[in-house]
Amino acid sequence: MEPLRRVTAALLLAVLAMGGVVALIYLDDHQEIDSESSTILQQSGSLQGQGSTIQSQSLALQGEQKTLAALEANITATGKALSRDQARVALLKGNITADRSKISAISSAYSQANTTIASLRGDAGRMQAQVASLEGNVTKLQGEAAALDTQISGLESLVSTLQSQLAALVSITSLVETATLLSPQTVGVQPVSSQVAVSFVANFSGYVTVSISAISDISSVQVGVLIFFFGASVSSGQYSSELVGPHSFMSVPDSLVFPVTPGTISVYLANSSGLSQNATLTATYYY
Repeated sequence: MEPLRRVTAALLLAVLAMGGVVALIYLDDHQEIDSESSTILQQSGSLQGQGSTIQSQSLALQGEQKTLAALEANITATGKALSRDQARVALLKGNITADRSKISAISSAYSQANTTIASLRGDAGRMQAQVASLEGNVTKLQGEAAALDTQISGLESLVSTLQSQLAALVSITSLVETATLLSPQTVGVQPVSSQVAVSFVANFSGYVTVSISAISDISSVQVGVLIFFFGASVSSGQYSSELVGPHSFMSVPDSLVFPVTPGTISVYLANSSGLSQNATLTATYYY
């Protein structure tokens, strides 16, 4: 803008100088001035018009310089933005390259997975066939197992029965089975006579215990056992019965033991006194 002002000032000075020259020439040479006055006046008007044009052009140039400065500022800002965009583009290109590598790896893994899936499907088909075969075998085995369960239940029931029988037989052979024949009970007997206290059928050989908890006359009252009709397994010969005892108690309380064989058994009291006697008895059969 400053150079334009200088140019304008110079032009104005030049115009003034030219005007001064014209005036001097007019004074020195009046005749030439008269002849050329009209030409000078025309040139002066032309110069004045050119000065106005120069001023207009100067003002226009100043506006264009402002516009140019604004454009330069915009160009600078655009350059900076372009630099940033170029950096971003470079970063995006790097990311795209990395993503392409990842996509390639994923595509390879996907292809391998498809191959594995196809193989697994083939294996699954074979396994399904095996499962169907196994299910048929399982159904058959379940039927066989049900039949075996039925047999086992029957055998278990039989075993339980046999075990019960065996336990009973072992108890019998060990003489640990018992039967209470007479709970504590008072039995009376007439003078010089006998009185049956209890009778029962013995199916097995064993023994009978007779205990007293009270007795009227321990020296007169005795206890005995009478066995009638021996069992079929016993060869009794000509005897149809056998008397065991009677035996005396030694103290109160006391117990007497009598061996017995299969048959009808009677436990009795014997009184050798001329007076009525009694005893409180308990009788138990062991077999």
